[in-house]
Amino acid sequence: MANATDKNVTCVVDADCEGTRLCYTGFDWLEEESACLCDTWHGWTGENCDEYGVGSIYHLVSTGITLVLGIFAFGFALYTLIKIKQQGKFERNSSVVTLILCLITSTTFLLWRLAKLAVVVTPDRAGEELATDNGIKNRKNHPISLFVEKPLIGITIALAVGAILNISIVWIDTSARISKMKKGGRIRTFNTFRKITLAAEVLWVLACIIVFPIAASYLFFVGSLFLLIIAVSFLYGRSKIVGLLTSLKGSGESGYDTLIRQMNKTTVGVLFGAAVLLGGGGAYSIISIQDWRSACEEGKICSAMATNELISVGLIITLITCIWFLYQVSVGNASTKRSKSSSKLIKGATNDSLTMQNHTAVDAASFSNPSI
Repeated sequence: MANATDKNVTCVVDADCEGTRLCYTGFDWLEEESACLCDTWHGWTGENCDEYGVGSIYHLVSTGITLVLGIFAFGFALYTLIKIKQQGKFERNSSVVTLILCLITSTTFLLWRLAKLAVVVTPDRAGEELATDNGIKNRKNHPISLFVEKPLIGITIALAVGAILNISIVWIDTSARISKMKKGGRIRTFNTFRKITLAAEVLWVLACIIVFPIAASYLFFVGSLFLLIIAVSFLYGRSKIVGLLTSLKGSGESGYDTLIRQMNKTTVGVLFGAAVLLGGGGAYSIISIQDWRSACEEGKICSAMATNELISVGLIITLITCIWFLYQVSVGNASTKRSKSSSKLIKGATNDSLTMQNHTAVDAASFSNPSI
């Protein structure tokens, strides 16, 4: 079949279309049986498909917003690590490991968003590579999208879930340190939970390695199980440590109250972000399995675009929430503790019992304690 030069020429596969145009065939929104159109996912338009349409502007704006949030997450994590180093608290424990994991995740997240921007602003390179898409062979692909953006998506999601799961391990380690449990049934229960969580992290990474390269659209169906594990992990870890802190704290405001509030806020933020991630990822997977081209009508912002972007939004929400908690239990609480101590010295207050209690709660959750 001769190469098609415009949307009025019929086609069967992408190779039938000239330049960067793609073959759209058998979709309800098409006026013709088939047509060679500009890439409706990226929203390019014009005679040579090198102009920005509504979809392109949407991608530039949404990606730009998440890129700014990614820069904030990276800077926040790096700043926290630097402060920990300056305070001489940089030791090998679950908190430090989790923060480093958050820093690496924010780095890959930034690279992912930059790669997406690079794709959108280089329409002339679309179609340089042929690859299998949704079981359909030899579909035109943008080389940056195929070899850079898509691998970074898989890596970022794998790392992010590991970082999120690790927060619950930080909570369990904190509860063990606070109660100074070195033996007995409770610490064995906590250690079992810790091992199960770590095993879930390993299984998730393996699932990403195996499933994502073969069928990325199915990853979120597998991921829904791990997001359920995250929910259970967070709720279990929170219930244990909050119960422990509540039983230990005295009357009035204390370091335990502060830690409980921080954990409650972290739980809400992470579960909300995970819900956005699961909702967007699940909806996009369903659309993608049916073929995203069927949902992306020419000249419009399609449902596939919107649900796909929710993946990055949910992910960055959970990531920033985790970094915020790790900052609070290290730099934030330490600063608050010093400020309160100075205020007490000025006022001549000498409540040694309460001061010791506050320090125990803050220090147990801080980076100055090694993991069990």
